[in-house]
Amino acid sequence: MAIVLIQMPTVNPTTTARPKQCPYCASEILQRWGAVPKPLRDTDLEQVEAFRYRCTECRRTFRHYPEGVDRADMSHRLRCLAALAWSMGLSLRGVGIIFSAFGPQLRVGRSSVWRAVQEKAEGLRRRAKFQQRKHQVRVLGVDGARIRLKGETTGVMVAVDMGDGQMVSIEVIDEHDPQAVCKWLKPLVEEFGVEVIVTDDLTIYNSVEEQLSVDRQICRFHMLRWVGKALNDLGKNLTEEEDWPQWSGVIEEVRLLVEELPPSGDERLMELWQMVQKKYGWRRRREADTPLQKLARLLVHLMENWRRYRLYLTQKGAELGVPATNNLTEQMIGNGKIRSRTVRGYKSQGGVLAAFMVCAARLA
Repeated sequence: MAIVLIQMPTVNPTTTARPKQCPYCASEILQRWGAVPKPLRDTDLEQVEAFRYRCTECRRTFRHYPEGVDRADMSHRLRCLAALAWSMGLSLRGVGIIFSAFGPQLRVGRSSVWRAVQEKAEGLRRRAKFQQRKHQVRVLGVDGARIRLKGETTGVMVAVDMGDGQMVSIEVIDEHDPQAVCKWLKPLVEEFGVEVIVTDDLTIYNSVEEQLSVDRQICRFHMLRWVGKALNDLGKNLTEEEDWPQWSGVIEEVRLLVEELPPSGDERLMELWQMVQKKYGWRRRREADTPLQKLARLLVHLMENWRRYRLYLTQKGAELGVPATNNLTEQMIGNGKIRSRTVRGYKSQGGVLAAFMVCAARLA
């Protein structure tokens, strides 16, 4: 059985550490100016002790709070717990109802829960940005989802470091708009030295790959799924082509090629395409494609993208650690996809980014 360990922020009833400097003028000479009790909403404590200090330079006073406490009446621990509960599927109102069952001091409103989600997302975003600056991101996973924003359907995309699994960037843009995707990815490619992007099999990424001058690995899982379905459909329809008995052998060979991905697979696909091309003839305008013509189009598509299917098997792919699938990015955005279906839509881009960031992290 899997064990999930969640580390919550610590909340101390008092503090013995002194502030290092004045928050107003940065002076380091401070005088203790008394202590005051502070009511608190927390899972364990109802009150903490805060110390007041006076700056000898600007003569202003301020409070110094214990660890896990600030000016808000909710502790860091309770705010993190509220954000975590929302990311796991509870509504804003539901979080307040659940919390109130453990005592009146834990009663929180919907606005407080949503502010906790946004606060946690901002902290995660700052931490991710700080960590990514320490090293290059040579392989970048990219994926998108559809959401409701201000009553309209739009898209949100995430970029993930395929090395350590950390989120690099998240933005509200349409995955089917190649110019917008390029505009978003170009600064990331230049800043982190990205050499390979890992995506699904959308054709718009072909132009993205060319404009960014990077290599592209198409998710093997996506490829096997749609190619397998296409071959199964062709196998049923091609039974009518009784005057060309070789079709069943062609389909089985294509199925074997996409599973093994040999280096010279595109050359063999070219030979198979030439065989099919001689058989299916020309299609008149307005006529639907015959099964053999569909098979020929499938072969052409596989030939054109063959290097993108097997980049992870090449020497460069091995050196960079290119994965065969985009599962890591799918997992990162998957929780946000599920959560977006249970809400009635988002009111702002900031809300979208906060929701997906917290759902992707799934930590407190």
